[in-house]
Amino acid sequence: MTIRPLNMVDSILEAEPKRWNVISVCKHIPQKALCSHHCHLNFDDVNRRNLQNPRIRQQIAAGWLCPPKHKHIEIALRFARNYKRHDLLIHCREGVSRSPAIAWCILLDQFGSPERATNELFSIHPRCRPNDLIVQIGLEVSKGAKLDLNEVLAGIDRLFVPPENSSAA
Repeated sequence: MTIRPLNMVDSILEAEPKRWNVISVCKHIPQKALCSHHCHLNFDDVNRRNLQNPRIRQQIAAGWLCPPKHKHIEIALRFARNYKRHDLLIHCREGVSRSPAIAWCILLDQFGSPERATNELFSIHPRCRPNDLIVQIGLEVSKGAKLDLNEVLAGIDRLFVPPENSSAA
């Protein structure tokens, strides 16, 4: 499994034509003709905190923003189940929030353990910051998971490494 920002996807696909099965989590679709199979999830990077913002809720109601939904996660899981994990390329615009969260949902589906999914995700992409709303939906969609969302998010936060140019200590 590889997680990248949109601006790197075309060069990856050009370097290894037909190897990759791609999940695009953004409006722009890369050179999908160069990949084996493609899944397009068109939703915006809306997280749990955003949903509390009245302006964001108005934009969602007006159709200007599309938050992640259960159907998006279910589509990604069905797609990923058909391919070997090492041949999945998942991207969003920046490769930091949506695509790592989708990857986490796929790993949860494969391993059945949020802790193992989190550890694997951060071994693949140490500087990611998975979208918490997608993680929440992934827990809801997963096979009968009765897990505490706050515990799962705390586990993700423990492994998060801020970017080097960040002022966070």
